[in-house]
Amino acid sequence: MNPDLTDWLLIILISATLILLYLLFKQRHTGRIISSLSLNKTTPEPSEYPAVFGAGETLYNKHLFRMIYDKAPLGIGVAAPDGRVVMVNPVFTRILGYREEDIVGRSFTELTYSEDIAETLQELQRIQSGAEDSYQMEKRYLHRDGHIIWVQVNAVMVRTANGEPWCIIAQVLDISAHKQAVQQLSRWENIFSCTGVGMVVSYDGRTLDLVNPSYAALHGYGVEELSGKATELVIAPGELQKVAKMIREADASGHCIYESVDRRKDGSTFPVLVDITVVYRDDGSVHYRIASIHDISERKKTEDIIRSSEARLREAERLAHLGSWEWLADTNEQIWSEETFRIFGIDPGHEQAGYERFMSLLDATDQLKLKTAADKSLNEGVPYHVEFRVNRPDGGVREVVSQARLYTGPDGRVHRMVGTNLDVTESRRAQRRLWESQMRLHALMSNIPGVVFQAITADGGQTFAFIYLNDRAEQLFGIRAEVYLDDISRLNSSIAAADRAAFEHSRLRSAAEKKVWDWEGRIVLASGEEKWINLRAMPRNDNDRLIWDGVMLNITNNKRAENDLYLSQQLLRELASEMETVRENERKHIAREVHDELGQLLTALRMDVALLAMRFPHMPTDFYRSTDDMKGLVDQAIHAVRSVASDLRPAALDMGLQEALEWQLAEFSRRTGIQTRLRGCVGSSDLEEQRAVAVFRIIQESLTNIGRYARASRVDISVSETDGMLQISVCDDGIGFNPHKENKEKKSYGLLGMQERVLALGGKLLISSAEGRGTDILLTVPLNGNRVAELYDPGINSR
Repeated sequence: MNPDLTDWLLIILISATLILLYLLFKQRHTGRIISSLSLNKTTPEPSEYPAVFGAGETLYNKHLFRMIYDKAPLGIGVAAPDGRVVMVNPVFTRILGYREEDIVGRSFTELTYSEDIAETLQELQRIQSGAEDSYQMEKRYLHRDGHIIWVQVNAVMVRTANGEPWCIIAQVLDISAHKQAVQQLSRWENIFSCTGVGMVVSYDGRTLDLVNPSYAALHGYGVEELSGKATELVIAPGELQKVAKMIREADASGHCIYESVDRRKDGSTFPVLVDITVVYRDDGSVHYRIASIHDISERKKTEDIIRSSEARLREAERLAHLGSWEWLADTNEQIWSEETFRIFGIDPGHEQAGYERFMSLLDATDQLKLKTAADKSLNEGVPYHVEFRVNRPDGGVREVVSQARLYTGPDGRVHRMVGTNLDVTESRRAQRRLWESQMRLHALMSNIPGVVFQAITADGGQTFAFIYLNDRAEQLFGIRAEVYLDDISRLNSSIAAADRAAFEHSRLRSAAEKKVWDWEGRIVLASGEEKWINLRAMPRNDNDRLIWDGVMLNITNNKRAENDLYLSQQLLRELASEMETVRENERKHIAREVHDELGQLLTALRMDVALLAMRFPHMPTDFYRSTDDMKGLVDQAIHAVRSVASDLRPAALDMGLQEALEWQLAEFSRRTGIQTRLRGCVGSSDLEEQRAVAVFRIIQESLTNIGRYARASRVDISVSETDGMLQISVCDDGIGFNPHKENKEKKSYGLLGMQERVLALGGKLLISSAEGRGTDILLTVPLNGNRVAELYDPGINSR
């Protein structure tokens, strides 16, 4: 049975007994106070109290009252109407720790705790005035030893027949333990309700029997919404089996802590730390479970940040080849990072960090060096810095730079040393390779037959200045390199006036497009000597500057050789042209000789054959048949002579290029059946004969190629004169060809001959064609031109 209910039932039982006694005494002894006053050890004065029971009181009633009074399980006291104690039972004395004689004669208020006196007097006044017959209150008494006792007081005012106060009967129940339990329960209730930690009580492990506001708010509910609901409501579906397993473990061991994922009212989830404590019954069975729930979202985020930071640190150490280490002086323990293990070639999963293992990786010289540096750091308090070589177990050798600093405590003693190990193997190798490369570069630059330079923009990019020139600069410029480095205008003033514009244009274009600066031009030295140079440089940005790295080569000899080669080629072309002219003249002479001499002879012969028939009219028929055959043969010979003369030198050329082209196209159409058209005309007076013949032969070669290979149905020729230049285009609608492939595979001397004829005239020949779309030939020659041979001085190469 509940202890509180038992106490209250006992109070009700005792109260009922006292009331019965009161009624019994009042009925039999009206007007007198019960004679039990005489039973007290301290008898009140007659003047202070009313008379007691008379001698007629039965011994039985006195004995019954005494038994109830003494054996009552709670304190009973009788007081005069003013509250002064008349008698108390043994329980009352035990409650307050006093003897009965120490209490009788004192007022109840003297035994009351000071803070409850006012309320006690107020209640006494109420029953004394007749406003109430009784009162009930919780109050505090002072125990004899000074501590406070909580009691439940039920007091009744007994009155005479005429209603005057007679005595006060009070029963006192010690509720200190109950009060302490209530206070403790209240404190626990306050803690349960006000704590920021989510708390839940469950009897069967599947129901939320009791939840605090923090737990409800943590899940987005009110307390009423969760009380009595299934735990599945607030647990993420994927965690249900895990939670059930952990509850079973808690039931078995009495306590369990685990991490899980809970679910809010809006469906979102969050990580939690669950701490379950199990309360058992006396028989060892589970009574209920108390669980505290902590939202660990921030902790998880922090852990993620820490893990991410540690991962980044490990990655940074790996990328930088920088391992960290720590030495604890108190325990002589060493702690290495993963990268330190990697640098030393040791597997952290199989070996521990340690001074002895570390020293075993060094040779004797480095061991002594490291020990000396460590002793100096510890003894003098200076930073630790040492370089050594690690002989890794896998046979590799690493070069390491180790640095550290000391940390001392308040006592001034070194407690730990924290340092880093930097793997400089690759950087040292790179430094050695860089030094070797620099040596090779220096040797190479010293032997390059040109000036290696580095230049930057100056004056807002309008000019530039050298910041480096190799030793070859003096050979090229005839002045020490320092002069060019100090004077930014020196190079600009050295460039030939005719080439300065091209120089600046090429430089500015390179700077704008960030492409190679390629320029050829002349410089004029202080001595007046002129040199050709070729400048090539690559621009690059360096913060707000533009830097060129390049080389300048003296190409004067190359230019001279180039000019000599060009002159030689041009002279050869003109010589070939001259030979062609000679051949044309010969053809012209032969054509005229054949036409005039042979033609006249054949004509005369035909006339003589024709006269034979007239002179001998009576000859046999065979004679006349023979003379007719002879006339036919002579006619064929005359036609052959005319054809040969025409091939050697078309007579139309003597009338001009325009008439020659018209005749040529007519003959071409007659022979091939290809339609032709000529547009435009040539002013014959403006074109010298040699050039006219060359142009005619080029057109003749073009038509010959069309007739042989093009499979064309139409040919258009356009002729025009512009600014002293003669332009002729020959276009056909044939099958076309690949000019590059044709020249490479078939060695097309016809096209080559056309090209050489045009170059000899100082003109240009462009051939545009592709397989399946015909061919266009564009011929451009000057109407008049100076020949190189006329300007050539054979003694120039000897000077």
